[in-house]
Amino acid sequence: MEFHLKTSYLYKNQLYPGMESHKSFIIKLSLFNLGLTAMGTQIVMIREFLAIFQGNELIIGMFLGFWMLLTATGSFLVTKFFQVRSSQFAVPSSQFPASSIPSFHCSTIPLLQALLGLLPLLMLPGLLWLHSHFIPPGVMAGIDDIFLFLLIVLGPFCLVSGFLFPIMVHELSALHDKNLIHKGYALDAAGSIASGIIFSLLFLFILNPFDSLLILTCTCFFNAIAWAWGQKRKIASLALLVIGMVILVISFIIKPDELINRLSFENQQVLEVKASPFGKLTITRLDEQLNLYENGVPVITGDDPAFREESVHYAMLLHPGPEKVLLISGGTGGTIGEILKYPVKKIDYLEINPWLIRLIDKYKPFIKDDRVKFIYKDPRIILSRAGQKYDVIILNTPEPLSAELNRFYTLEFFLLLKDKLNPGGIISLSVPAAGNYMSETSRMMHSVLFNTLQTVFGFIRIIPGDKDYFLASEIFLDNSFLQKYPSVGFTNVYVNPSYINEDLQKMRSDLIMKDLIPEAPVNSDLKPYIFSLSLKQWLSRFKVDFRAIPIALAIFIVVAFLFLGPLNLGLFAGGFTASAVEFLLLIWFQVMYGYVFQMTGVIFAVFMAGIAIGSVLMHLVNKGTFRGFLTLQAAIASFAALLAILMLIIPSNSAHWTIIPLILALVFITGLLTGAQFSLSGSLRKTSIRQSSGESFSADLLGSAIGIVLASVYLIPQLGLPVTGMVLAGLNVVALGVIYVKGR
Repeated sequence: MEFHLKTSYLYKNQLYPGMESHKSFIIKLSLFNLGLTAMGTQIVMIREFLAIFQGNELIIGMFLGFWMLLTATGSFLVTKFFQVRSSQFAVPSSQFPASSIPSFHCSTIPLLQALLGLLPLLMLPGLLWLHSHFIPPGVMAGIDDIFLFLLIVLGPFCLVSGFLFPIMVHELSALHDKNLIHKGYALDAAGSIASGIIFSLLFLFILNPFDSLLILTCTCFFNAIAWAWGQKRKIASLALLVIGMVILVISFIIKPDELINRLSFENQQVLEVKASPFGKLTITRLDEQLNLYENGVPVITGDDPAFREESVHYAMLLHPGPEKVLLISGGTGGTIGEILKYPVKKIDYLEINPWLIRLIDKYKPFIKDDRVKFIYKDPRIILSRAGQKYDVIILNTPEPLSAELNRFYTLEFFLLLKDKLNPGGIISLSVPAAGNYMSETSRMMHSVLFNTLQTVFGFIRIIPGDKDYFLASEIFLDNSFLQKYPSVGFTNVYVNPSYINEDLQKMRSDLIMKDLIPEAPVNSDLKPYIFSLSLKQWLSRFKVDFRAIPIALAIFIVVAFLFLGPLNLGLFAGGFTASAVEFLLLIWFQVMYGYVFQMTGVIFAVFMAGIAIGSVLMHLVNKGTFRGFLTLQAAIASFAALLAILMLIIPSNSAHWTIIPLILALVFITGLLTGAQFSLSGSLRKTSIRQSSGESFSADLLGSAIGIVLASVYLIPQLGLPVTGMVLAGLNVVALGVIYVKGR
């Protein structure tokens, strides 16, 4: 290994006697803080991007992809354009050979650390300012807008973060006169572990986003001051301390959280913002209208009698005598009051997010009635365990614009609903109205939903309205729902004979039925076809060809396989697989349990724990052979195939508590293999520590960026979860062959 350093003996005993352990501690603390800050900022900002852009898994994939790509760029810049001059933490810069490449003085590391701490405070206000000034109110941001915002908002922070990693690993290795890439990787991962746990399980509940970022700013400035002090730059240390104190004072004076709320909801009075494990909740008032937003998506926007009446009365009027009703979500806009118009004996209201109900009840109290029972659990979990049966089940979840919501429109979920119906029971659900002319995407969505329901129920009826309502039952449903209306003893605004012409409505229904595609596929948990259609529809609004993104990424993969060296190609394929598998497991967890927002940070932390332990273990047991690198690549391929098999074996409706440790164990193994591969790659390289760490980090992150975007945009929506696992296995088998040929 090319290592232009003085011997450890000379360094420890002549240059800085007795101070090596102190300097080592500061460098290790800085690497730990780098992971802590990066992961914490990522968790906070990804939730804010989802809230602002009303996003789905595509936004998550784009965010993580840009994050990794920009961080990889920072590491690449260090590798290619700067020769690192070791600071006083290592050896004199004179020990490095002269070079025409521009020099980067590591004495500026404290400034970079302070910048790393300052940038998160600018990211959130900057994002909101960009959105409010460049996206007109009521207009959805396009893909190009999101790309630009990601680049502007994430770019500076990720570049600095990627820049710092190889520099600090170089410093640590120089200090100890040996290759410590594995230790730097493990320390960075350890910081990410701590951040994932702290932010997901603590800060999420007690702090607003800006205050969480402010804590990270404090840790970065602390490290910058300690580093400058260790370099005996007392004036710089004092200056950084003063700057840090000024930032804290300004933050307390201007109350940035109030500024952020005003930018997020212009022209509305923000009454309260509440963080929950399921997303960010905001209550606002516009004139006399009360609005509730969950992750930026409106849950309540004033009074909508058409929605609440149609969602309830079509099913209730068709049932001869509904006594027990199950309402799944959507009970916040007066739906419960509509159900109570009937002489029902029991209403069970399932809502996964109790924080949402408590917040609404605080400003717009629910009807108090002993017949209504609120159940704060995931509908799929409670239905798989409860023995209660119902006459009518009303599904009022939002349209399936995400994989999280797709789980309520699948074959497996409909089987659960059927099992909970009394004889003659009816279920009701809706999708966006087809209108007078169905687009191809809308036609396919209606067809897939109809075919999925028809697989479970004997009779399906579509009633067009503000939305298209699908009613399903084992009894005949083609009779008039308005025939019963005169005898019910109450008056509706919209669902009544004066407003609805059933003959005209039946004509519209027949047109929809005529356009349905008989051979359309069935939507399932492991192949979320309706979600893929929603994704296509979402992209089509901005005239983006759904095929363009995977084709562009496929070209990147081919180029990587052709031009990367064997070690970098292995890290590229390993990073690609690790990020895709992590996302795959995240979606699998979401299918079963539904509360992925609460677990995202925990899953990230477990993944980083695997990376840290894998990196250290490989360094302890490995002798640095290329054969071992090939074996690891084969292990990654085998693991991806095993994951696909497990998904096929384990029923998605079996949300037993034992599945959670299994998924976390699989996440840990993913990180373990990734960390081991990274560590082994570092020990096999023949270049300098700076170049080795920079190349390793950038190759790994580049593969991770492409993997997470391709998995979220195309592989999982189009192919399903198990097939995606097999594709990842195949990719690594091909990579194994190419690496073997290139490495001979």
